Formats: sequence, C-alpha cells, structure tokens
Amino acid sequence: MKCPRCESSSYHKNGRIKGRQRYLCKVCGRQFLLPVPVSNHDYCETISSQTLKFNPIVSSATAKTGIAILLIDAENIRLDLAAENFLQEISELPLQVKIAFANWRNSSMAKRDSELHDRGYQLIHVPEGSNSADGKMIAIGSSIFLQYPETKEVFICSNDLIFTHLCTELQNRGLIIHRVHRENHCLQVEHRHTNKVSSYSFEFNSSVPSLEKLMISLEEIINWKYATTTEMQDKLSNLTALWQERKKNPLQFLFDSKFDFEPEHQLVQTDSSQTILSQQQLEQAIITIIQQYQSLTPAQEVSIATVSNELKKKYGESGSQIVKRLKLKPSFTKFIQSSQLFATQTMGKTYKIILQNQEKPEFHNPQWLERALLKILQELLQKSQSSRIHISRLSDEFKKQYGLPTSTILKQLKLKNSFLAFLQSCSVFKIEEIDKVYHVAIASIGK
Repeated sequence: MKCPRCESSSYHKNGRIKGRQRYLCKVCGRQFLLPVPVSNHDYCETISSQTLKFNPIVSSATAKTGIAILLIDAENIRLDLAAENFLQEISELPLQVKIAFANWRNSSMAKRDSELHDRGYQLIHVPEGSNSADGKMIAIGSSIFLQYPETKEVFICSNDLIFTHLCTELQNRGLIIHRVHRENHCLQVEHRHTNKVSSYSFEFNSSVPSLEKLMISLEEIINWKYATTTEMQDKLSNLTALWQERKKNPLQFLFDSKFDFEPEHQLVQTDSSQTILSQQQLEQAIITIIQQYQSLTPAQEVSIATVSNELKKKYGESGSQIVKRLKLKPSFTKFIQSSQLFATQTMGKTYKIILQNQEKPEFHNPQWLERALLKILQELLQKSQSSRIHISRLSDEFKKQYGLPTSTILKQLKLKNSFLAFLQSCSVFKIEEIDKVYHVAIASIGK
C-alpha cells in the first residue's frame, strides 16, 4: 500500500473512521484510508452506486459530502488521541483537517509540536503575547470555508469564551459547529445547532453515557445484585444454622454415623407434605419452633438462621423461600422485623428472635441489672480468689452471658450514667481506684 498523492510507502496509523483504518503519510502529510478489497458482490454494488451518481434526485437525497475541520488552541486545551477519536465518532463527516495554534517556542509546549505533527496537525506559530493564539485562530477560522470550500463541520476547541463570536459567525455561514471545552476531568462537546452536549471522561478514557442510559444500567445492576444476594443469604442462613447445631453438640455426628438410632430429642418432625399458604400459618410455625427450641435449651438464644433452617426441615422450604413465594417481604429477616409478634436483637453478626409476649420484664428494671451484676461478680471473685476485679472484666462477662453490652442495657433503662457511674450508685458495690484503674468489689455488710 502506498500514499495516493506521493506514492510513498512511509506512513503510520492515525486512528479509525467508521470502522476503517486511517493512515498519515510521513512525506507529504496526506491522510488516506485503507482500500477495501472488491469482491464480485461488491463490484456489482459499486457499479450500482456509480450508476446512481448520474441520477441527481437520488444523489442529492442520499449522498452527504464535505469534510470536518478541527481548530484547537493548543495553549489552552489538550486533546490526546483517545479524545480525538471521540470527536471523530461525534462528527457527521470525516475529520480530515486539524489545525493547532500556539507559540511553539514556549517551554510549556515542549515536544507537543512533534506529537501533534505526527498525528497529522497543521501547526501555526504565533509570537509571544496575551491572546496571540486566540486572535490568530479567530482570523483563520472566520474564513476557513474559503481555504477549504468543502468544509461543512467545524470543531472549535478552547476554554476561552471569546470563541463564542467565531462559533456564531461560522454558524451563520451554514456550517455545523461544535464547541469543545474542558471541565475538570471531562471534555464537553456542545452541538450549537441542537444544543446537545456529549461528554468524554479523561479519567476513564471513555464517553460519559446519558442519564437515561445510566439509570438503565443501574437498574440492571440492582436487579442482578438482588438476585445473587438473596440466593447467598439462603445458603448463609443454612450454614449458620448447621454451625450452631454442631457447636451445641459437637459429638452428634459420631452417633449419626456409627449407630442406628434416633436422637433423644428431635426439635421438629420432618413433614415435607405440609405447605405454608398464608402469613398467619408462617407466624404460627415460627412461634412453634421457638417454643420447642426453648423447651429443650432454655438458655440458648434462637437465631433467625436457626428458625429458617427448621422451617426447611419441616416444610421443605427455608424462611426466605416461603416469604418470597407468599410475596410478603424481600427477605426473611425483614419479615421477622416487620411482624408485631416478634422482636429482634443483634447476636454477634446475626439476629436472635424474641417473642413479644416473652420479653424479659427485668430489662426495664434497674434492680435486675444490679442483681445480675452482683451474681456475676461473685462468680468471678470466686474463680480468681481475689477480693476485687477490673470493672472491664465484669462488663465483658455480662455481655457473654446476656448477649448485650452494659451500655445497651443502660440505654434501654433510659439511664444516662456510664457503667462506672451506675456501679458507684449501687450500694452493693465498692469501687476502688488503683494506679488510675478502677476495680470493683462487693461492699461490706456494714455499709
């Protein structure tokens, strides 16, 4: 392949136009496209297209001739090759002429002249001075249609508002004008006829889609995320329930594998033929599971994952699957939280279920907290064989036994005191400060 003007074989690639590779001759600066091989079918189409050229009615209605020109204030705005290709995609005509204006002797423009020259730009030098490049660009741009009569479309690239006059002048001449300026990390291209604005992100090296396209993409991502999250939530609930069962009885698997007899207690009898058909049936099934579970292990909390796993054992469906089938709530956890029959409390990274009519009334009584802390303190003092312990040990042991920190209990009791202040207000405790560290002991009977 050779240059069609000077027949030189010295050229390099210079972007693509509508799927075809464009080349720039290093000798004469001519830009040309890769010739398309003509097959028999293409040859027939070529003859047909050439025949249509003799029909003035068809050619004037379908053929769109002309070129696009890019004028850039190189001192004010910078376009890389990707941004230039973005402008070519917006252009209705091939972008064949590119002219850059700047004082190329300026140190800030070092090496940019050779870069733009390699990309096929005509470089126009202006002397040093304020707005010197702007004036030259306006002077040449206002008569660009005389030097290039086939010009139909012009890109004016600069951040200066003074080029608004040039845009108006060329627009009055019947040309298609694109005003190109940069805002932060985005290139804004305004179509002066339609007022449509296209954006290009320098940070992501891609065009910025419209708000409508972004909303459609966001909706697709949300739907996909919701479907995958719900599926993983069911699997996680089952794994959590199985882990809790194994944690309660770590030797159960030995009996299941070596001996052929049923366990002494079975929480729920499996009956996959039953099906839950309403919200009331689901709530009653949950209440039954919680009551049976608490009758076997009163001190153990019942988690949402455990209830969901027991529902699957008895009815063949997990809690999330039943809630989705009945279209009650997006997830089993949200259904439990929205029901008036249940209350939830955090238990580590999971939730535990509490029947509303079985909530402990002592949580609303400060005396209950005092008695509970006294009992824990007596146990810790007996284990450590000491007369006092650090107050943090008392707080940590309370959280282990009751699943809630003391700060949460104090908030539920609507007490604004800190844990230390609460202990100091109780007559059964004695607070001692040793080396700026607070310890708690049991107060003597005399006090």
